[in-house]
Amino acid sequence: MKDPEYVAELDKRAETYKKTRANLATAVADQRETFVRYLNRDVRTPAARKLFFEQRDIVQQRLDEHYDAALALTMIGEYNEDAITFLVTMIQHRYENSIYDSSTFRGATFLMDNNSQLEYIWKAAARSAITIGEFETAKKIYEILTKPEVLGEKEFDETDATLKFFLEQHAKQFKQEMAIREKEAAEDNLPQVLLKTTQGDVVVELYLNQAPSTVSHFIKLVESGFYDGLDFHLVIQDMLALTGDPEGNGGGNSGEFLKDEHQRPDARHGLRGSLLMAKIPQDEGNFIPDSGSSQFTILLLPMVSASEKQTVFGRVIKGMNAISRLRRVDPNKKKEKGDIIQPPDSIVEATVLRRPEKLPKPAYLDLQR
Repeated sequence: MKDPEYVAELDKRAETYKKTRANLATAVADQRETFVRYLNRDVRTPAARKLFFEQRDIVQQRLDEHYDAALALTMIGEYNEDAITFLVTMIQHRYENSIYDSSTFRGATFLMDNNSQLEYIWKAAARSAITIGEFETAKKIYEILTKPEVLGEKEFDETDATLKFFLEQHAKQFKQEMAIREKEAAEDNLPQVLLKTTQGDVVVELYLNQAPSTVSHFIKLVESGFYDGLDFHLVIQDMLALTGDPEGNGGGNSGEFLKDEHQRPDARHGLRGSLLMAKIPQDEGNFIPDSGSSQFTILLLPMVSASEKQTVFGRVIKGMNAISRLRRVDPNKKKEKGDIIQPPDSIVEATVLRRPEKLPKPAYLDLQR
């Protein structure tokens, strides 16, 4: 006979799962109706377009709620095929969209513990483990994945090979970052900027203490409307998203070039969601010194070498999943016959949410010398 408290909890979680599933179905139906009416030219107004994007955000929220409910239901120990199938589907979706966070980690490791042999679930677990600081778990997963009897004839892909190789450095940088972030959270006074993107709202916090010149310059550009309407012209799977180019081809700038700040002893590290002031590339992964201007990168996964070559000047504190969902754009990728090229996502509007009354003066490269 089952414990009454267990049965009550099981019923509660099952009811939540049922409710979140119904909410998701309703949200998807509402969005589909708006989209069909727009396609059929029944309603083609700015208000209809705005409604569609609002409904899209609601669908994403309902997906996350249903994912959490499915995980809670399956973790209680009662087999539910529908919930497990949904979990597997969502982990695959998150893996394909570079969504590596604590909830992805919980779902993927739960499926692993229940004997899932799907490779993408193991990789999603390892990558998420690194982004949230579970380095021992990541190490164990990679040790298993690199066994010849597991991989067979396949090669370990570059993303995971790189993460595995730099695992100790990632752990060291993560520990340093968390110590600083704990202090920043207590003070809660760093500048913040809202990026309204075509995939949803993103809030970034800026490292005024460690990159004062870059942050001041960035805020100046935001307040001038410089970033409004600019594309994410380069988005590489499991690596980065790049924007801030007024020309849209990687060659544009603001007309001013910043002196590097990544050599500072207190320079910040590049974790998932970190903002880097992009510089003009040279050969073999190097960059022209003091060439940062307006383009900036948001990392989809940690990058050990980021703070060695480019100024890390902030991080995403809300809406990272919107960055992960950005349409992949790689001008260097070979186009196959019949490929449909869709327009890139963009920053609709950038606005300053919080800033000190007075900012330090940006240090620019003197182009007259």
